[in-house]
Amino acid sequence: MGSLAGQLTSIVSAAFESAGYDASYGVVRVSDRPDLCQFQCNGALTAAKQYKTNPREIAQKAVDALGHPDVFKEISLAGPGFINITLNGRYLAEHLAYICGDDHLGCNQTASPRSIIVDYG
Repeated sequence: MGSLAGQLTSIVSAAFESAGYDASYGVVRVSDRPDLCQFQCNGALTAAKQYKTNPREIAQKAVDALGHPDVFKEISLAGPGFINITLNGRYLAEHLAYICGDDHLGCNQTASPRSIIVDYG
């Protein structure tokens, strides 16, 4: 299933692409302002430089292209073009249930595992 931010990045990247922009601008990360939202995407600010367009307009087009109403509780624009994302509680619960049922608790396995010895001396 992957990380929550990774899943959201896939969804938001597809929205940027649907809106006519490069998908790489759809990177989602944990919010710097948890009082406003859980996750954020700042890609419209960077995209505005390349496309010579108002970043808020780019963000609005990406938000308009977003589907997945079962994932999001609220999506809002803030400032010059930040996309603020708050997730639906049911979606979060499903993700947590997946993590709890996974042998590795949702963490990706490394291709070449190594042993690490910790010595308390």
